Amino acid sequence: MPPTPTTLIEQICAGNLLPASVLADLDCDAVLDARDSDPAFEEEWSAARESLVRRWEASRPSHAVRAAVQDVRRLSFLAVSTATGQHELSSYVSDDFELIARASAVGEVPPVVAWLWESYAAGTVPRPDRRGG
Repeated sequence: MPPTPTTLIEQICAGNLLPASVLADLDCDAVLDARDSDPAFEEEWSAARESLVRRWEASRPSHAVRAAVQDVRRLSFLAVSTATGQHELSSYVSDDFELIARASAVGEVPPVVAWLWESYAAGTVPRPDRRGG
């Protein structure tokens, strides 16, 4: 289970998640190409998003939780954008982190979201072409 949105914020701000040292050496084009050329990944990601949006709305999260999830999204975008200057990748990462934060908040972690979280927690930006299993 991913940490709470508040903990995600703390980890991003502390540089424990999405550290500039890792992002600066990232082959952004390779990550983008891997994501953009994998329709199965896109389908699984989109299905997880739809499921989490339904669960999120049904759970009626508090204003504080909603704000924390938006902060996770914003801070993850800024971390990637600042380190790489690559706004398309920043958008993908912030979308991933929004899913991770929502999954944590509602207590439902679809397999693709668990894989995304495990990748980021391990200090890597996930690439579907390197996904096991």
